[in-house]
Amino acid sequence: MTLSIIVTSQNRAKELSRFFGSINQQQGINLKEIQIIFVDQGDNKNLFSQLDDRIDKVYLTSQRCSLSKARNIALPFVKCDFLAFGDDDCWYTRNTLQQVFNEFSKGYDGVIGHGLDAEGKETNSQGFKKKLISRKDQCGAISYCIFMKYDKDLRFDENIGVGSPYRLSSGEETDYLLSYMEMHPDFKIIYKPNIIIHHPTGKRGNFSDTLHKDYEYARGWGYVLRKHKLPLNIFARSFLRPILGIVVFGLSGKLKRCQKSYLLLKGRLEGYKFQVK
Repeated sequence: MTLSIIVTSQNRAKELSRFFGSINQQQGINLKEIQIIFVDQGDNKNLFSQLDDRIDKVYLTSQRCSLSKARNIALPFVKCDFLAFGDDDCWYTRNTLQQVFNEFSKGYDGVIGHGLDAEGKETNSQGFKKKLISRKDQCGAISYCIFMKYDKDLRFDENIGVGSPYRLSSGEETDYLLSYMEMHPDFKIIYKPNIIIHHPTGKRGNFSDTLHKDYEYARGWGYVLRKHKLPLNIFARSFLRPILGIVVFGLSGKLKRCQKSYLLLKGRLEGYKFQVK
């Protein structure tokens, strides 16, 4: 059993060093079973060289590009059975990959881990109960928590994700996951909350502020809703919740939260109606 991990970075040297260090420190696995494909959009080759010599390493360079495009650059170099997408600012616990391999040995197509920050706070609303993933419930899967059987015919939609030319700045991992489900109707993907992947919360990244980030992320989600014709309950929740937020927070004088709800609604509507020309 082997695992390829794709990661890209621009200018997060400290965080990237932490991620590579967490891979070096994995316990209960043979590091020869790990391949790291690194798409360097900055000047990070010295950090890449810190990876354990037992790891199969592929170093690629690229001009600055979207997250989806960077991952697509890496995909032709994958040579393992399974695939993961590490963020440059995430990091694994010492037994993360051992736990993932244990689940794959049970015949699952995919394993979704649990995103927590350094203090144990959830990075997304995933919950603490294991369950099988479905089109109706992806358990808030985020790219750095996704471990999948590799399908050479599956690529990322470069219209969406961080760095999208259309400001559809999220949803690339959900799109990838849903596309896998559609291509493999008998899929078995499990969410295991005891498999921990750490990631910071509350960072605005390359956005001017968190509201701007929320708005562009909402545009990406709206696009995915339409592309995959997701079930009515997901559609309704995606639009009714921000409408309710506008009303409740507006009436209670919580103007910032009211503004956030408005931008979520606006972004999702724009993304849903957006069509690539």
